[in-house]
Amino acid sequence: MTVDRTPLFSVVIATHNRPVFLAEAIDSVLAQTVQDFEVVVVDDASDPPVPPHGDPRVRIVRQQPNGGPARAFNVGAEAAVGKYLTFLADDDWFTPDRLQVAFDGLQRAPVTLCWGGYPEDRNRGGPVLEGHVYDAVLDWGFAPGVGTTALRREYFIPFDEQFLACEDVDWWLRLAPTSPVSTEPKYCYVVRRHDEVRGIHGVSARLDGSVLLLERH
Repeated sequence: MTVDRTPLFSVVIATHNRPVFLAEAIDSVLAQTVQDFEVVVVDDASDPPVPPHGDPRVRIVRQQPNGGPARAFNVGAEAAVGKYLTFLADDDWFTPDRLQVAFDGLQRAPVTLCWGGYPEDRNRGGPVLEGHVYDAVLDWGFAPGVGTTALRREYFIPFDEQFLACEDVDWWLRLAPTSPVSTEPKYCYVVRRHDEVRGIHGVSARLDGSVLLLERH
């Protein structure tokens, strides 16, 4: 499928075997107050495959075999044509003002953050990172979530596909030294509570990813 226009935002959604959650994630994008976007759904070898969507702004890119989240986000970013990139996990969703908040932050820096977390975390707050933040990016105890990040497409750096987990921490440790950051202190990224496995690679991948992080950084 070719795209004959340049939307303001590209929202990349990585998904694997979660059709109901995926539909709700897509609906949260379609409900945005900013309507100038495309949605790039990277189907990471779902069985059955993700079917076409009724909204022409939603594109499905099939990846086979399963490559994990780092590969899926890279495939989506490569396919994206929007001025700005945002990311969404298939089991989470955006608040309706997510893209507007991202747009506001991107007027101050090429990479911007909002706050995110479980629904009960709405009033908890989060990190406020401004400027060159390499020395502070992990001060909150973890890296900012990929889903709370928006950036100019030319500032995107690929995720390291050797990581089957912890890819977000590695990505931020490589992104922060090169890109100034702004924070819009608003809760715009909702993490769903559920009992399903959050990734197909499990605890062993997190252990391997943690070791690889220590070796790299």
